[in-house]
Amino acid sequence: MPRIRTIKPEFWTAGQILECSRDARLLFIGLWNFCDDEGRHPLRLRQIKAEVFPADQDIDTEGIRRMLDELSANDLTRIYRCPEGEFIEVTGWKRHQKIDRPQPAKYPSPNQSVSGDSTNARRTFAMERKGREGKGEDRRKEDISADGAEKGPHPFPDDFTLTEDLEAYADRYGLTHDEAEGVFEDLRNWALSKGKRQKSWPMTYQTFVRTESKRKAKGNGKARAVDILDHLESQARQSVSTFGDY
Repeated sequence: MPRIRTIKPEFWTAGQILECSRDARLLFIGLWNFCDDEGRHPLRLRQIKAEVFPADQDIDTEGIRRMLDELSANDLTRIYRCPEGEFIEVTGWKRHQKIDRPQPAKYPSPNQSVSGDSTNARRTFAMERKGREGKGEDRRKEDISADGAEKGPHPFPDDFTLTEDLEAYADRYGLTHDEAEGVFEDLRNWALSKGKRQKSWPMTYQTFVRTESKRKAKGNGKARAVDILDHLESQARQSVSTFGDY
């Protein structure tokens, strides 16, 4: 049964939220109403579409897939597989939802995931993963092309290349091979010319891809990804509130 949930004021200016498209943000909020009281929901595209966007004919299951991809890439959700199927979990649920008279969990936890599967089981949805065990603990992030080493903010790696996974991500946003390579070069030049440091360069590339896709759809040759990302970083620095890694 759907439940009333809480939206904190700092949600709207949190860095993770600003990285997502408008529709992905709305999907994220909508999911809360239909998650169980542990912040979990079955990964069923048609069901999610019917719950959150029932009257929006311009949004199909592929659109839902892209939005879930954004949420997972920004560590707002994690996707995992259990014997019962695949599920979504809101990563910061217990920090942001205070539930009166919580009901028992309807869906299995990630701890019951199938042996050998990662927390984010589907690469098409999860370009990144981050495990959290509790408040105050170190966060672990694994780039999709990384060797498993833990990383904080770091310069653009010499060995970072346009992988098949990243190119497939660009393809889902309607970019051709040449456009995907062009976005990658924009990212590289932006990073090296300004000495940028990022926790996840694959996730930053995804941000560039989404921005370029929007620019392409609008036929706007002015708003390049590098300009918009600089603007988002400026907004994040000016905002004193964060969403506490939702």
